[in-house]
Amino acid sequence: MFEAGGLSGWMTVRRKNSIVTFVLALSATLMVGCTQIERPAEPATSPSPVATNPRDLAINLADLPEGWRVDNTTTRAISSPKELSGDSSDDSSFRTNGWSSAYEADFIGGTNGAEEILVLIQQFKNPSGARTFFASGIGSQKGQHGSSMSSPPILGQDSNVFIRQISGKSQTQFWFYWVDQNILVRVLLAGPDGFMSESTAVKIVERQAAIIRAT
Repeated sequence: MFEAGGLSGWMTVRRKNSIVTFVLALSATLMVGCTQIERPAEPATSPSPVATNPRDLAINLADLPEGWRVDNTTTRAISSPKELSGDSSDDSSFRTNGWSSAYEADFIGGTNGAEEILVLIQQFKNPSGARTFFASGIGSQKGQHGSSMSSPPILGQDSNVFIRQISGKSQTQFWFYWVDQNILVRVLLAGPDGFMSESTAVKIVERQAAIIRAT
């Protein structure tokens, strides 16, 4: 999906250098403290955890504007957190918080594949584990990695969304992270400056959120 493991396990190996630099810079800091925050108690009226396979929760081509195609080189089911964090890294935060499985759905567009929609859906055994994992990683770093969106969507129970302009690369990245019950989602839409409007990016992400919310 992405170019390197990191972002608290939200990313897997990807080939483009414009994203890997950012991922490597954050991977160490976002993993720190993942097991330090006390897991919140489940509300008495908490709904049952989402049991649907992560593969069936991901958007597909029918949910996207015309011109996109599936990236079959990276779209896949993920059965081990090592595939997200890297074989040599400590995956204890995943195991402690009840990580179960994940699915990566990637799409490419443009004549040379320079436009990307990269989706990662992670499933935990219960909502408290998912919230703890999110809160101790990217959820605790709001406002640190990019600029605010003009009309950020409301996603799940908690979210972190931002835009990054890659200096010298003429690339725009729309980042969306959120937790909904026991599901963690990360969607990155990246491409040359002007490849997509913020409103279009938000519509795609809102469709992804609606699929999960409907389960």
